[in-house]
Amino acid sequence: MLIKLNLFTNLFQQINLIFYQDQGGLENLYRLVPLNIYFWATGSFFKGLWIDDPKPRTESEPTPKYDWPIHPVVSLDMSATNETSRLELDQSLKERLYRIALDKNVSIPGESPVSLFSSLILELYRRSGNVKVVILIDEYDAPIVDNIEDDALTMETRKSLLEFYAVLKSSEKYIRFTLITGVSKFAQATIFSKLNQLDDITLNPLYANICGFTEEDL
Repeated sequence: MLIKLNLFTNLFQQINLIFYQDQGGLENLYRLVPLNIYFWATGSFFKGLWIDDPKPRTESEPTPKYDWPIHPVVSLDMSATNETSRLELDQSLKERLYRIALDKNVSIPGESPVSLFSSLILELYRRSGNVKVVILIDEYDAPIVDNIEDDALTMETRKSLLEFYAVLKSSEKYIRFTLITGVSKFAQATIFSKLNQLDDITLNPLYANICGFTEEDL
């Protein structure tokens, strides 16, 4: 999945909390990989690309193109779940957070997914020299969608995710940018009720071509 660096840079500089609805599937992998690189790579990585182009900016392009610190990134793919209880979901979240912490070489105190998520964001912020963290959450609603026929489990999953995603609010002073994707919007109202306004760019014409190819590109 192609990411348009010019559109995403503009998005990154103007909006802090974003929701993007998609159809799911393998294309998510190709979206999050370049976004991870976008935030932690050095300027030399983009040599020769639009973001490194020294030509004068136009009014429609952000300025500067590449002028921000390397941000620590927390990337969570929520589609990698197969839980049949809230306990299993919580355990799965804890294991993922521990893996991220190990990969980033930070220690995170806590016993619940909420406390671990909060600790991870804070520790990454501190370790980076107070550079704010970027959060990428793909298919936020996958644990709900996967168990949609089980009403009791769906309700328990909603409660667990509500508490988990509420960390984005309580830790907002340590977060620079958050991108959340999902295959549906039905769960947004409850799961993200504790967050500040979530900008939905799904049908925003300014970002209609942010992913994929257009005829002009080809």
